[in-house]
Amino acid sequence: MNVLLLTGIKEELKKILDNHSFYYNKELHCYCSKIYPNLWASTTGPGLKERKKIKKLLENLLPEIIINAGLVGVLDERENIQIGDLVKIGTIIKQSNSIQFAGGPGRYTLITVNQPIFDPIEKLDLKYEFKANVCDMEAAHLIELVGNYEIFKKESYILFIKIAGDRPENSYLFEYEHLIRNWKQKKLKEKIQVAFQFPEKIFGLKKLLKIKEKALNSLSNYTLDAIRKIYEHKGIPHNLGSIFIPHEEVNIL
Repeated sequence: MNVLLLTGIKEELKKILDNHSFYYNKELHCYCSKIYPNLWASTTGPGLKERKKIKKLLENLLPEIIINAGLVGVLDERENIQIGDLVKIGTIIKQSNSIQFAGGPGRYTLITVNQPIFDPIEKLDLKYEFKANVCDMEAAHLIELVGNYEIFKKESYILFIKIAGDRPENSYLFEYEHLIRNWKQKKLKEKIQVAFQFPEKIFGLKKLLKIKEKALNSLSNYTLDAIRKIYEHKGIPHNLGSIFIPHEEVNIL
């Protein structure tokens, strides 16, 4: 059983790498687990920008199970989904063409957008236009990419592990999210300079760092727990939720 774990960006994968023993495979340019046989991990790039790399991995590994783990944005502050919550997905929609993919079990609808969206009004527009609950930048693109291969339509499953990473009421902080990339590598002087650019200065910075840490820790925990259950079960247990067959049941809204 080959299992391929994909996150959108390195930030999401790094927390998993910190909590599980992997080594880097130079030939395939991805990580391989030292604990579970044939468990591979890589990033797709935001919006699946690294398509060539992903295609190479798919063609070389022929994974029976593809796990897409990542953070999602909550679209409505009235939604009872808190930072760090696992969001079980029943439907995925591609914003650009309104194609809808059915899966599950899960009660929530995820919409895949082309760029990061934090503005509360833009988020509400998405909610009401598509009846969606959360958004990301990879899920629909990944289903389409994997579905282009006939073998994966018949032999493989995609498991989405989506964790709430931001809520509308925190949008004023996430506008500055780019400033805290590679935070641990920054020098003290750089960190102080960043803090003074934030709303509420150091307090706003600390709040955003706390939100990010909580979401990424949750992502790592849920992902590694799902992998453990998959290897114990020798397949995907139905109760994990958010299970999709590439290109099965495609509808236009």
